Amino acid sequence: MKGVSNRVIAACIAGLIAVTSLHADEQADHDGPWIELFNGKDLKGWTPKFVGYDLGVNYKNTFVVKDGLLTVCYDNYKQWQDNIGHLFYQGEFSHYILRAEYRFIGNQVKGSP
Repeated sequence: MKGVSNRVIAACIAGLIAVTSLHADEQADHDGPWIELFNGKDLKGWTPKFVGYDLGVNYKNTFVVKDGLLTVCYDNYKQWQDNIGHLFYQGEFSHYILRAEYRFIGNQVKGSP
């Protein structure tokens, strides 16, 4: 019994070392300079898409940069009409950490969800 226990412990330690080494290799592959997706000045690299409109049309100038922040602005809306929009970045990423701050400021559009 004692021999089996030692083998199990040795296998567990070997597995932990392998996983730790694998994790360290993954970190090494992804360490390096951060890629900043938003420059704080304009929407360079970003493409808006709204339901019912061509790709690249920023319907009612909804996506804007104000005070260095990427902002969803409803100043040109009288009321909500299911104008769902998205911003797409120019590149694709498979491994990433995204840091963002999200908050509501000002008034909401009349009838918005």
